[in-house]
Amino acid sequence: MLQKLQTLPLLLRNMGWRAFRFRAGYELRKRTGLLKGDFPTETRVAFDFSLDRWKSGSGRFFFNSKRELPAPFELSTEASNQLQTEVRRITEGQFLFFNSFYLPLGADYDWQTNPGTGFRYDPKKHWTEIRELDPASGDIKFVWEKSRFTFLYPLIRYDYYSGEDQAPYVFGQITDWIEKNSLNCGPNYVCSQEISLRLLNWTFALHYYKHSPTLTEEIFGSVIRSIYWQARHVAANIDFSRIAVRNNHAITECLCLYLTGLLYPQFPESRDWRENGKRWLEEEGLYQIYPDGTYLQFSNNYHRVTIQLFTWAFMLAEANGDSFSEPLRDPAAQVTESALPDAGPSDRAPAQLRGQRRGFVFSAERLRVPGLPSPAECPALLLHRKTPLRPRPLAGRSLLVLQGNNSRHRIFPRSPNLAELRIRWLPCTPRPGQICLYPLRQPPRPSFAG
Repeated sequence: MLQKLQTLPLLLRNMGWRAFRFRAGYELRKRTGLLKGDFPTETRVAFDFSLDRWKSGSGRFFFNSKRELPAPFELSTEASNQLQTEVRRITEGQFLFFNSFYLPLGADYDWQTNPGTGFRYDPKKHWTEIRELDPASGDIKFVWEKSRFTFLYPLIRYDYYSGEDQAPYVFGQITDWIEKNSLNCGPNYVCSQEISLRLLNWTFALHYYKHSPTLTEEIFGSVIRSIYWQARHVAANIDFSRIAVRNNHAITECLCLYLTGLLYPQFPESRDWRENGKRWLEEEGLYQIYPDGTYLQFSNNYHRVTIQLFTWAFMLAEANGDSFSEPLRDPAAQVTESALPDAGPSDRAPAQLRGQRRGFVFSAERLRVPGLPSPAECPALLLHRKTPLRPRPLAGRSLLVLQGNNSRHRIFPRSPNLAELRIRWLPCTPRPGQICLYPLRQPPRPSFAG
């Protein structure tokens, strides 16, 4: 208890009074069970939302459907083999975790078991009662990873390039998740950002397979009801991210509400979600992106995520006759301009926009997803450029240098030899002899990732 009390000044300094007060009240409501009332486990709202009505009245996406996409170009033998191998591993039950390594989950995974520890969460326990930090269960992110549904993109790429229909497997996975994850229960409802990414990835699949015979009225009804209730969860919990967290979580969740309202106008709350999501997204963008393009979390990883999220926001807003304010467009452009340079060819994206794939929340760069901007294209699209960004010199720039457990500011009078520094672009604790760099010219603003 004494140790916890000693951390209060640190929490207060990091979060600020408003966020500290909100978080304290939130935890009190959560532990007393009062928070449960905001997140029902049974659906109570009925709405008329047929498949035909969605097809004729949904918002405009990156593309209309699979059949309206241009004919694919022929992949190289290496790329084709790579894609076939990835899809084969997925259909055999092997899934990529954290864009780093594969784990065998099997063909009948229950969506509740941590593959690292074997611990199975109770799928009927309300999410407010789930312990995120528990040595017995292990890191809950291992359960969240497949439930993000980023594995849909390799399947859709393979469908597009090979012509082999993947719709039965795609919708089989989505409906299986719905059947095995009761509303607002279990580990997959704990994090609203994970819910948001899942809904955006499902939305991509729905549009690609809009005219597929696999997408029956029954399957569509199940998916659209789940999207609605998961979006309601995000809306009910949005203040947690906007007040107590204020980092990439808040941007993701605000984007989810804005796009859900924009792309599914048939939902009863769509107008409110669209308007509030847009307003909050602008507020978060202006708060989290500094005037010179530095990102609030001082992380190349989350810098990449922010660029991708705002690319979705700006492109889909424009496609639907909407737009964001000029005060936001400037920092959104600056966040791409602040990219660190790369010693490679100038016609490629800067290193932290491509090297480590861990920051790509929608698509890896190595094989294009039809209709979706690649990570290398996102900066150019935000800046309305036709070519990717060119490297910028490090000379004269103030950087946050992380080496071991130490951090310090350093101004480089000339561009350093990055090979000699053995740079790591991934923002985690460097190993001995390795260094992380992040441009830093602004004092930090309150942000909390707990």
